[in-house]
Amino acid sequence: MRYFLVITLIFLFFRSEASGQGELLCCDFYRILNTSGNVLLLDVQSKEEYQKHRIPDHIYAGQKSILLDVVAKVNKKTKILVYCTEGKRSASVLEILKKRGYTNVFHLKGGIIKWEKESFPVDSTLIEIP
Repeated sequence: MRYFLVITLIFLFFRSEASGQGELLCCDFYRILNTSGNVLLLDVQSKEEYQKHRIPDHIYAGQKSILLDVVAKVNKKTKILVYCTEGKRSASVLEILKKRGYTNVFHLKGGIIKWEKESFPVDSTLIEIP
C-alpha cells in the first residue's frame, strides 16, 4: 500500500510539471526577454485589448493569419515568448506553435493583467487599429 502511494504521488508530481510546461511567471518572462539575444515577443490579445496595453517591443499577432505569417519567417528553434490578456489565449497559441514544430516557445502565466499588477513595463498609450 505504501509503495502504491509513493508511485501515485510521483506520477501526479510529474504530470502537473508537464502540464505547466512552457508557462512562465512574470519575473522569468521578463528575465528571458531582457537577457536572451534572439527572442520573438508575440502579443496575441484581441484588437480591443491590444489598444489598451502592450508589452514594449512586441509584434502583434492577435489573429491566426497574422500569427502564422509571422512565425513562418522564423527558425523553429527561435525563442518565442507569447502573451495575451489573461494567459488563456497565449496558452492555446503555445500549443499551436508546438504542434507546428516550434521547440522553444513560452507563454506568460496570468497574461498582461498579472504583468501590470506586478509593475513590469507596459505601453498603455491608447492607439487605433484599422
